[in-house]
Amino acid sequence: MIRDNRGYTTTEFLFYFALFIFMIFGVVDYWLTMKKVDQVDHLKEYNLTRAKLEGYLSIADENNLISKLTSANYTEIQITASAKESNGDPRILRNVNDVSANEIDLRIRCTPNPKPFLFGMLVGSPNPNDVYFDMEGSALVERVDP
Repeated sequence: MIRDNRGYTTTEFLFYFALFIFMIFGVVDYWLTMKKVDQVDHLKEYNLTRAKLEGYLSIADENNLISKLTSANYTEIQITASAKESNGDPRILRNVNDVSANEIDLRIRCTPNPKPFLFGMLVGSPNPNDVYFDMEGSALVERVDP
């Protein structure tokens, strides 16, 4: 029995080359997504530290956060905090008698643009276009006087 193996090497090369390109593209997409996640997390930590010292998230800090996220191509920005100056909330002051009353929370939810290509499918999103970042943190307030 004589077999014709012409084209077998080319087919095998194309299969492995496509798999290699897919893997490289996935790694780059994952890296870019993690870089964006780190960027939002850094902004959250910075503003949480500012709120920890001020006793609330000030209007200036909130506007600065929104402008930084907007300039980095994030949309649908939602910022919630347990004490925000823009909501008219009073400052949270340091209370040594009740430590649980000292806590301030900050949550940032935003949508990256451009959206990650493969990452949404890898994390189990039913619609890859519904990718958003949701960063949340809390800290103990250090402000003593109003």
